[in-house]
This record gives sequence, C-alpha cells and structure tokens, in this order.
Amino acid sequence: MIRTFASAMCALLISTSAFADSIEQRVLNNFIVPGYQAFEVAADSQVGTMEALCAAPDAQTLSTARLSFGDLVTRWSHIEIVRLGPILQDNRLERILFWPDRKSIGLKQIQQVISQKDETAITIASLQQKSVAVQGLGALEFVLFGTGADKDLLAAQSFRCQYGLTIASALHEVALELDSEWTRPDGFGTVLQNPAQNNETYRDKNETLRDILGVVAHGPEIIFDTRLKKYMGETADASAPKSGLFWRSGLTLFSISTNATALGDFSQAADFNALLDEKDHWVVDSFIFETQNAARATQVTTSVLDAPQSKERSKLEYLGLVLHSMGEIAGQELAQVLGQSAGFSSLDGD
Repeated sequence: MIRTFASAMCALLISTSAFADSIEQRVLNNFIVPGYQAFEVAADSQVGTMEALCAAPDAQTLSTARLSFGDLVTRWSHIEIVRLGPILQDNRLERILFWPDRKSIGLKQIQQVISQKDETAITIASLQQKSVAVQGLGALEFVLFGTGADKDLLAAQSFRCQYGLTIASALHEVALELDSEWTRPDGFGTVLQNPAQNNETYRDKNETLRDILGVVAHGPEIIFDTRLKKYMGETADASAPKSGLFWRSGLTLFSISTNATALGDFSQAADFNALLDEKDHWVVDSFIFETQNAARATQVTTSVLDAPQSKERSKLEYLGLVLHSMGEIAGQELAQVLGQSAGFSSLDGD
C-alpha cells in the first residue's frame, strides 16, 4: 500500500538515530518494522479480497480470499515471535490471535456469532468490544474454512462474509496501530534505542539486550508448548490433529515452519556475533542451523490431519528435539556468552 509522507519520515528518523549500528537498531530496521509492515499490507489485502467476495460471491473470489488468508498467516507467523513492546499492550496479541483456545470456548463464541447472525459483529467498533476470540485470525479462519463456509460464503448478502470482512478490517486496524507504535518518533522504536534512567521501560542496554535475546530464547518453547505438543501427543494414539492451530486451512505445520524460520531471520537481523568474540560465533551459527532443521522437519508429505499418526511422525518427534535444542542454545549458551546467564527458561523447565 502507499505509505504516507509522515510514515516515511518516522522511518527516516529511526534509521538516522545515534544507535544506527546497535543491536537495537538492527532488529528494528531489519526485522521488526518490516515485519509489522508486511503484516499490515497482508491485512489490507485480506480486506480487499473479502470485499470482493462479499460483493460478488463465486468460486474464484472465495479462492482468492482463502489464498489471501494464507498470506496473512504467513506474515503474522513471521512477526509473531516478537513478544515485546506494543504487541503486549491493549490486548493486541490476543486480538490478532486468541490461542490456545482451551476447551474450544472461543470456537463456540464464533459459531454463535454466525448462527445467530449477530449484527454487533459486523461493525468494527462493536466487534472490538466483544471477546478477543471472535475478532482475530482464528475467527477469520473459521469464517473461511469452517463448517458451512462453502455454502454460506457463496450466498448473496452473506452475513458470514460480512463478519469475515469486519474481522479482516479489525485486524488491519491493529496492524496499523503496531506499525505506528513502533515507527512514530516517540514510539517504542525510540524507547528501545534509548535506554536511560528516565526511560520507564529500559534503564540500560543490558535490559534491551535481555528482551532481544528473549525473543530467540523463549520462542522455541512457545512453539513447542502451544503449537506442537498437544497436536502431536506423547504417542501416535494420543495425538490431537484437530487441536493444531490453523488445521482447517491446512496451515498448522506451515505456520510452525514459518515461526522457526523467523527465529533464524531474527538472529541474523540482530547479528549477535557482532557482540561476541570470534571463538563464540559457533553458538549463534548453531542456533541458526537448528532453525533450518526445524523448518525442514515440518515438511511431511501426508495431510495435516494424518501427519501425527503417519509413518512420518518421526519428523515431528525430531522437530520437538530440535526446538528443545534451540531453547537450550539460546537460553543457556548464547545467554551466557552475552552475559545474560539467568532467567531464560528451557523446554525441560531447567
């Protein structure tokens, strides 16, 4: 989409800050800002495809809207590993993705909105007053791929389509907020780059480094605990493929793969090696190598529903081991060589 002059000036102010070569600046310019902007563009595109579907429902516009959802999930899965700053404010994280949905409470709320044709769910302001479960990616996936989607979305003046359009519009609003919060002159990008005693969030660069390291230290554990563990189950008989995030759209393993790849991309953007002696570069290199192994481990050839019980289950078991390894490398070894040896958990709880 076309950026405003003001937005461009905000980005310029960030890029010309006094910390242009700092790790804070690297993650900001090379990962965080472009990541949120890519998500915003994808959300804007989703709004457009939903508008087209609602205006002229047919197989082509439905297919396009579904493909757009896949791109939106891709962009979100890449930036969602960043769990700091504006995403943690005003329930933005939950408004984008309410997950895990324990006991399917959110799903029941979404189904109720559709079955009752709740008019308060088809205007952004009133939708945003509702449960976060009915206004994010999970809700939009059910609209596009859930029970009754083909019939409902191909009908003229479809309530379900209007609901999906409103969800997409609400997601776009959150995406715009995140872009602004990171890039405006007094936004979180400036806060991250300027630790000081009068900075309420970061008093010194040790604290900013701790949060940046936390992205790669905690990311593997989050992926394992909330995306893979229940889906795969401790045994094939205990697997729960329909507990997987985005299983209806067939994007469960793809989103996990994108998460893992994003952790590698974040590490490269941060360039942790610039802070280390050459003898310690192997730590970062090992982490990035493991992110590549994790992405490859998701490339099973069976369907997303069959994968946990297929002969390729071993790949998912291997993925669990790789995620464990990534957590240990970042949370222990990298933390230690960076002087951040305490406070980072690992998958085994150590």
